[in-house]
Amino acid sequence: MSKQALVISKDDFFKYVVKTFEEQMYKTDHLPYDAMYMHSDGYASLEPDKPMTFVLHGLYLMRFLKEHKAGMMSRLFCENDDNYLQLIPYIFLINENNEVFIYARGEKGDEGRLHGLCSMGIGGHIEECPTKDLDIFSIINQATMRELIEEVDYAGPPISIFKNEEAWTHPADGANRIEAVGFYSESEEVGKMHLAIAAAIKINSKDLGDHEEGVITKGEWVPIANLPAYIEENGVTLEAWSNYLRRIILSRTYAE
Repeated sequence: MSKQALVISKDDFFKYVVKTFEEQMYKTDHLPYDAMYMHSDGYASLEPDKPMTFVLHGLYLMRFLKEHKAGMMSRLFCENDDNYLQLIPYIFLINENNEVFIYARGEKGDEGRLHGLCSMGIGGHIEECPTKDLDIFSIINQATMRELIEEVDYAGPPISIFKNEEAWTHPADGANRIEAVGFYSESEEVGKMHLAIAAAIKINSKDLGDHEEGVITKGEWVPIANLPAYIEENGVTLEAWSNYLRRIILSRTYAE
C-alpha cells in the first residue's frame, strides 16, 4: 500500500487567502501584515513575472484549517495532482542560547528534489486524518512531535503549535510555541504541491539526540544574530521554504 498524506484543496486555500487579503485591505486601506502576498525581495502585491507566494498568519491560518476539510490521499497521486496541497509541519528549532538549528538534507530523505540543500525546518508529511475525536490541530501537533522524535531524537516536553483561539497569542512568557504561519510558494517545483505549517519552537539543546541517519546531515547550531553572515561566508544554499520563512519567523520573534 502506498504512503498516504493529509491534503487540502489548493483552490480553497487560494480563495481564502485572497478573500482575507481583500477584507483586510478594505478595513485598513493598506497592505495587511496578517495575510499578505510575498516575493523574494520582500512584501508586495502580486506581480506576474514573479513566483506566486502566499503567507497566512496566526488566526487566519487557524480559521482556514478549521473551516476547510482536509482528507487523506495517496502520495503517488497527490505528488502529481496540483489540485491539492499536502500539509507539512515545518519547525524551526531555537535553543537556550538563541541559536537556530541548521542542517543539510541527506540522500535518504523522502524528497529527492531537496537533497543537498540546507534547511532549518524539521517536519514531514502527515499520515493521519482528523476524526470526530481528533481535530486537525491535534493531528498537526502529533505529527510535529513524531517528526521531531524521528529526525532529531527529540526527548523534551510535548510541543504544541496549536492550542485554541483564546490562547492564540504571540507568547512573551517563554512558552515553547509561537504563532504559526501557513506558507505556499511556487519558487521551487516541490512547493507547488505543499503547504508548510511553520513555527519556531524554543527548546533546550540537550533534548536533541542523534540525527536521523542519511536524512539530517551536518547539523549545527548557529546564532540567529549571525545567521546572514553565516549563510554568506559559508556559501550556504537554503531551500526556498527556509530562505523565505527565516525572514518571517525569526525576524518577528528573535534578533536575526
